[in-house]
Amino acid sequence: MSIRINRISTLATIQDGGRKGYQTQGVPIGGAMDNEALAFANILVGDDQRTACIEIASGKLEITVEQTCVIALTGFGLKALCAGLEVPYNRRVHVKQGMVLSFIPSHEGCWTYLAVAGGFNIPEVLGSRSTYLPAGFGGVEGRALKAKDKVKFMVYSKSQNTDIQLLKSENWGLLHRPVDSPIRVFAGPDWSRLMDNSKIVFLNSSFQVSVDSNRMGYRLTGQILHSNLTTELVSSPVVRGTIQLTNKGTLIVLMADAQTIGGYPRVGQVIAVDLPRLAQKRPGELIQFEMISYEESCALFLRREQERRQTQVSVSLKLKA
Repeated sequence: MSIRINRISTLATIQDGGRKGYQTQGVPIGGAMDNEALAFANILVGDDQRTACIEIASGKLEITVEQTCVIALTGFGLKALCAGLEVPYNRRVHVKQGMVLSFIPSHEGCWTYLAVAGGFNIPEVLGSRSTYLPAGFGGVEGRALKAKDKVKFMVYSKSQNTDIQLLKSENWGLLHRPVDSPIRVFAGPDWSRLMDNSKIVFLNSSFQVSVDSNRMGYRLTGQILHSNLTTELVSSPVVRGTIQLTNKGTLIVLMADAQTIGGYPRVGQVIAVDLPRLAQKRPGELIQFEMISYEESCALFLRREQERRQTQVSVSLKLKA
């Protein structure tokens, strides 16, 4: 019961909901870049929202499914083909043993998630199956997937259908990225360190996602910002979504594999609800920030969690029907 990697020319790793509780020891939470897409992929196949999936960056990949199973694809960045058909996203899809899935760039978004009913049979490291590339642990030998790898999964569908078949037709619109929607933030602990004119620039200018971006952080290019600092700050805790102001006046938004402390001023914090949208931004795309309050951020988070739970309950009922 496995998925075999035939050819690959992109970054693909095992990622789940992340490893929590070890930041005091310098271990990042990590996990999926787009945790919304990860959650919905797992909901569709009937698994816990944090179950490990294959996270695939935009590029080319070909895999063979070596055992009949139920899968779901979510996220953006790739078009999937199988047996001459386009594999739909945001659906439960039955795949027969021996079928080959080919992924090619779709020129929209960055990250795609492949979930298999039952999850992948990968050992846990510090309570998570997520791959942490900088330290080389988790996932498959702590590294990106490569050709000839076999990624085992735990259970499979016993259906004997001979072709791809849509088992359910629900399309979860929450996964679709709003067009030209600002990334909402609340003020970071060092917001007051920004000069007044730089605060105006921060909130009224566009910034471009740099090609020099990765799972640790998205570097942004645009107008230079200035702080009123005269001495360096003592390193302080940082988390995914923390917006740092570098010594050169540019911004870095920390992402899934963010370090646990940093010395740059923390001028803002991307709200949790908008982190998936930011993660799906491709190099070269423009983003704008919109300031909201911390209390508004919490309310939006609670609403999203409630909607996600309702979706999971709804899918679970349909699967039992």
